[in-house]
Amino acid sequence: MSDLQITENSDLAVINAELANKSSVEIIRWAASLGKRTMITTSFGDHSAVILHLVTSIIPDTRIIWVDTGYNSSATYRFADKLMRELDLKVDVYTPEMTSARRNVLMKGIPEVGEPLHEEFTRQVKLEPFERAIREAQPEIWITGLRREQTEHRKNMDIVTRSEEGYLKIA
Repeated sequence: MSDLQITENSDLAVINAELANKSSVEIIRWAASLGKRTMITTSFGDHSAVILHLVTSIIPDTRIIWVDTGYNSSATYRFADKLMRELDLKVDVYTPEMTSARRNVLMKGIPEVGEPLHEEFTRQVKLEPFERAIREAQPEIWITGLRREQTEHRKNMDIVTRSEEGYLKIA
């Protein structure tokens, strides 16, 4: 796998075929071998400790991004704090421009999926902070903890894709 390099014109289908049966450790080692500016995002969910430990042990200077929507549970905030301390993580936290208290008043709580304000809610709490993080981090590689078994849609996702902005997304 050491000869599996990537360029602007690399055939991602070939790379994905080569990585298809590799372990998470092997995939992260491959990403590290590219020598590119790397970031990982986290939600501090159930599997966050594993992927954060794995990535930071292989690529120690990986920039860690957390989009804190302001709507996490108390348990999530405690877990995030504990993980940051125990793994000595330096996490860049991005929050929405509007506070959750103000948004709750203006939107009358969290809009349900399908309600007219839900798309705007998602833009405010997830997309805008993430886009700001991308602009500031300017990653060449984005590692995400998405897993195929999470949803029907994710079952068919590739390990490596290229974003419109040009960075590689590795799931």
